[in-house]
Amino acid sequence: MPSGKVRWVGLDIGTQSIKIIALEKRKHRWRLSKFRYEQFSSRGEEDPIGYDKWLQETLKSSISAMGLEGSWASTPLSGTQVALRKMTFPDMPLDEVKAAVRFQGQTIFPFVLENAVIDVALVGKLADKKEAKQDVLVAAAMRDQVNQRINLLNGANLNPFCLSLVPIALTKTYLLNKDRAPNESVALIDIGAHTSTIAMVQKEEVVFSREIGIGGESLTEALMDLSRIDHPGGILNYQEAEKIKFEYGIPLDEIDEEQTEGGLTLEAIREALMPIVDRLIMEIDRSFGYFKTQAENQSIDRIFLSGGGSLLQGLRPAIGRSFNLPVADYDFWDKLEMDPEVDPAGFMGLYPLFIAPLGLAMDDDPAINLLPFKRKSSGQVFWETGKKALIYGLGPLAFLGFLGYQALGLRSDLDQLNRRIAKRQVELTRLQGTGTEMGRLRQEEAALDQKLSVYPPRMVARLPVQEILGKISRNIPSNMTLTALSLTAEPIKEDPEPGPRAKNPAEGPNSAGGPVALNGETTPWKGGIQLKGTVFGAGEEVLRSLDQFSQALAAQQGFKEIRLEDVKRSETFKSPAVDFTLSGKLQF
Repeated sequence: MPSGKVRWVGLDIGTQSIKIIALEKRKHRWRLSKFRYEQFSSRGEEDPIGYDKWLQETLKSSISAMGLEGSWASTPLSGTQVALRKMTFPDMPLDEVKAAVRFQGQTIFPFVLENAVIDVALVGKLADKKEAKQDVLVAAAMRDQVNQRINLLNGANLNPFCLSLVPIALTKTYLLNKDRAPNESVALIDIGAHTSTIAMVQKEEVVFSREIGIGGESLTEALMDLSRIDHPGGILNYQEAEKIKFEYGIPLDEIDEEQTEGGLTLEAIREALMPIVDRLIMEIDRSFGYFKTQAENQSIDRIFLSGGGSLLQGLRPAIGRSFNLPVADYDFWDKLEMDPEVDPAGFMGLYPLFIAPLGLAMDDDPAINLLPFKRKSSGQVFWETGKKALIYGLGPLAFLGFLGYQALGLRSDLDQLNRRIAKRQVELTRLQGTGTEMGRLRQEEAALDQKLSVYPPRMVARLPVQEILGKISRNIPSNMTLTALSLTAEPIKEDPEPGPRAKNPAEGPNSAGGPVALNGETTPWKGGIQLKGTVFGAGEEVLRSLDQFSQALAAQQGFKEIRLEDVKRSETFKSPAVDFTLSGKLQF
């Protein structure tokens, strides 16, 4: 039975693990009520089907065991189908910015935005003498990935509250630091299993972010490769290499021939791991260089590490020495207290893994949210949870009160019922009159059909416009817009022997509604068609779309001799576009 407490769940789903954290808001502080860390027993990329099954079952069972069914969950999205960019637009409403992103962002985002969910957040206004402008943070994710995450949350009995991105989640946690300077520039680096996320934050806003394909698993694989070359105990499996990695970390330079229990020397471990660490440092340095270029040589003040890879011994000092910068710890403990049932030592040993979900769980009013439906505010969430508590906790008392109210209001209900019956009787009388009118109209329609029967069928057949439009609309490419459609009828010759014709017994009184039957055969309708429109895209893409559209129409029954009459560059739109004219013949 719901307790009435609002629990905010932060959920981070990686390629090897699940991190769940549950918070309760208490005035100006948050209470950590539960946390859980689950890791897949083998490598997810080697058994993707097994990992997906494990993910669904483990998430659902974990939420149930933690008593979090019905809680509001926020989770970050990541991967190649998710991106975050900073863009500049004229000063206009953010809803209009969303629409403009789909056109202006095609060259900025690494995937097609037509099938993406987009959300924007205002970063700041820009002073411009000619035109007022604004900096906007734009987040986009492919709709398939968004829907998969929503289905996963619903399957685990969680209410989706926010779908965000890893850089934003890291920034939310960073902003909780008590010793944070308002104008400092920092690098937030989250080292996951397969990838690492780098977010550059300036003046409390994400100004640059990227993912790199180096993670903790790269170090594990390096140890596995080392064991194939020099390991008296045989080749290490994944779990054994993971254990050695976290037990010994990156050995220092001043090491002797000390060996691990399995026979690997510390010097060999260092030589195996350092090339991976050097690649990671090189990618971080590239990100720093790009940030300094964009931020007018703004210096970086601190580095914050998070993720499972940040727990590796020796990694933090190696990164700090490479950039001559302090590697700081997230310090949000003045805003977070722990429930007495939570193991403080257990959480402190793993808290770098929970940095991203912790930031989202504490953000009850997210600026970026990739949920494709209308988001709920924190006030609405409290109200909905309060209603559940009222229903379950005060249900019996409310039911008795309801019965008393019904007894007192019985006479009023009877009066209302009598008024409704009287109203329905009036409506019934009107409907009877309407039925009489419908009968009269049917008689007139039959008389009109009788008069039309003396004319040749070609003169009274109706054009199949609805059928033509249906066949056209089903074949329009996604980057094409039609602006004009014209239909022309060829000259129709009358029957050689005009006059009354014998009516086919198969024809009903309304047989003139489509192609007309004459002597058991359908009389075709012939004519011409011309289509005008605009195709968006580059040269090859435009030609491919026009060819696809022409061939699709030519393959439709009734469309003949479809040809491209005119193509010219459109000057109406800022993005590349072409105006075209297609023509052909019709026969139905």
